[in-house]
Amino acid sequence: MKKIISGASILLAGSILFLSAFIATSNIFAPIASVSASYDRFWVMFSDTKISIVLVVSIITMIAGIALILWGNHESDKRRK
Repeated sequence: MKKIISGASILLAGSILFLSAFIATSNIFAPIASVSASYDRFWVMFSDTKISIVLVVSIITMIAGIALILWGNHESDKRRK
């Protein structure tokens, strides 16, 4: 049960970090007018501000949280049998 709770905490932290990276990018998104499509402008701004490192770390953190939840769930299933 401890692994499931810690995995959920890690997953929540990764999700908050992921969301904060998108919020930080959207705050400086408006002044850029060099790219025509708004979808492309968002990703150009994302790569120009080096926030993509934060995005990668948050994705790795979320994957680690999910893995820890699954590992804890698998162990608790073994104990019940």
